Amino acid sequence: MLAGWETLASCPASVIHSLIKVLLVVTFMQWPATAIVVVPNSNCFTFDNNSRLVDFADLIGKNFEYNEKGSVPSDLVVQFCKDVQRRSQAGYTDFGRFISSRSFITGSQPIDFIQTFQYGDLVHCETTFEKMGRTSQVCV
Repeated sequence: MLAGWETLASCPASVIHSLIKVLLVVTFMQWPATAIVVVPNSNCFTFDNNSRLVDFADLIGKNFEYNEKGSVPSDLVVQFCKDVQRRSQAGYTDFGRFISSRSFITGSQPIDFIQTFQYGDLVHCETTFEKMGRTSQVCV
């Protein structure tokens, strides 16, 4: 056993330093790597053009209204990450609802994001899946 230490002691310092580096690398490889993972607060999120997470959880359900003038005045209402409706004296028309985070995509200039709404029921009497295919798109 002592002969092994004498052999190691007779090695040049550079060899001993290399051996220590190899042992340290092998030791650190055994520890699991940790990573920072950002988790959104809701399903109302998307990634921007720089692959950064943009979370719109604070805006869920917030009404954005556009007053339309014409023979039948109505309001186009976007409930962020909920649905799109046209409201008037006669009632409201549903143009689609928010399905999942896949409904949010990145746009190109001058549009930052595009939010799609699907499965709208225009007169609230459509019951078959084939007829409930109305979609709308909101550019943010």
